[in-house]
Amino acid sequence: ESVLVNVNPSSISAGNDLVVCAGSSVTLSATGATNFSWDQNVVNGIPFIPTETNTYTVTSTGSCAGTDLITVTVEELPKVDFSADLTTGCSPVMVQFENFTSGNNGYQWSFSDGASSNLSAPNHTFTTAGCNDITLTATSPNGCITSVTFNDYICVSSLPDVQFTSNIDQIDSEKSTVEFTNQSIGASIFEWNFGDGTYSTEFSTTHSFDPFSLANQIVTLVATNNEGCSDTASMIIYFKAIPSIYVPNAFTPNG
Repeated sequence: ESVLVNVNPSSISAGNDLVVCAGSSVTLSATGATNFSWDQNVVNGIPFIPTETNTYTVTSTGSCAGTDLITVTVEELPKVDFSADLTTGCSPVMVQFENFTSGNNGYQWSFSDGASSNLSAPNHTFTTAGCNDITLTATSPNGCITSVTFNDYICVSSLPDVQFTSNIDQIDSEKSTVEFTNQSIGASIFEWNFGDGTYSTEFSTTHSFDPFSLANQIVTLVATNNEGCSDTASMIIYFKAIPSIYVPNAFTPNG
């Protein structure tokens, strides 16, 4: 006599293998039965933080008891690091950044002047005086995100405001001395170039030009602040044309 025995397969499922970022929690929830027992102290449906890649086994109890496996891969976060070719300078400062983060990541740069970039190693020009925070965020292909911020990393010094005036802007043979009044702000070192080969380092100065040079002169003032940042202002000093006088080298008497 024969007896037909039907064997029902276990329907327990631990789910698909997972990838989790280091430091993040994961929840393992098996299906297909009512009672589940996980190894390695894992509790069904309760989140935990894995410290390394591991394979977990779940066992069900009941009429169709069974087991299943799931592998949880722990992915290390990107180690983010960068540098800049310049960290200080006079406005405007163009900075080239170098990215030392390893891996095939996506990148997002954030500059505290409001600018941003998604290039791996961007360059950026800072124009506003002050120190800037730089943040680099790296995202791995599996979505693991790490950020690093360098506070006050790029410091920009402002340029001095260079201005000057003169009491006259045109000279001749009778008046060839000019008084220059320095109206610069935010500078401590000054250098005057009068265009005729002479110089001065006074704050305000007076200069006598050659009244017979018959050439306009460009007077330039270079002002430098305590941070070493310089700017320039210029002015043209004009020369009046001197009338030419014809003096013969011979004459005849009586007209």
